[in-house]
Amino acid sequence: MSEGRDWNAKGKRRGEDSPARLKVEGEVDVPNPGAEAELVEAPTGINPDYQMLRVVVTQRDGGWPQEITPRKVKWKGDVSPTTTDVHVIDYAQIKVDWE
Repeated sequence: MSEGRDWNAKGKRRGEDSPARLKVEGEVDVPNPGAEAELVEAPTGINPDYQMLRVVVTQRDGGWPQEITPRKVKWKGDVSPTTTDVHVIDYAQIKVDWE
């Protein structure tokens, strides 16, 4: 697994026939101050109750010192109200905290 910390997943159910809303946050390390990170949705695996996300790192142009730099990441989206876990590929497995 890659370096990451402070993960949380908070969900809010809206109604019986409506999708639920999920917010996932955490922090990852990138290789230098010129790199940005974001959480994006990944294809669902074999368990439909898991929301799959992945971290995408993008390097800005320019010469940057090679020093590990923390970046906060977050994702918001609609999910099934039966979602129980979030899997951030290579980083974390998080239980959803439902309101």
